[in-house]
Amino acid sequence: MEAFFDRWELIAALILLVSWFVRLEAKVKSLDDGTSRQSDMNQSLWSECKDLRMRQEALGSETVHELAKVRESLAEIKGILSMQNNGHNSR
Repeated sequence: MEAFFDRWELIAALILLVSWFVRLEAKVKSLDDGTSRQSDMNQSLWSECKDLRMRQEALGSETVHELAKVRESLAEIKGILSMQNNGHNSR
């Protein structure tokens, strides 16, 4: 028992060191879990970005097509108006 009392400081230091290592391991595991979750979130966001890009390209294509129709309609209206103006000017 006397040996225990002579080395109680060393025994206390070892107990503290072991408990510190256990806490450190728990923190590392927590960080690993967080990194894994972050990686999963990044993959999910990347997938969503690709989907949005494809939707944007499709919408852009539709918009260009619709603008071409509008341009064609305006050209027809302009032609009709210029014919009407020419008809009124010739009278």
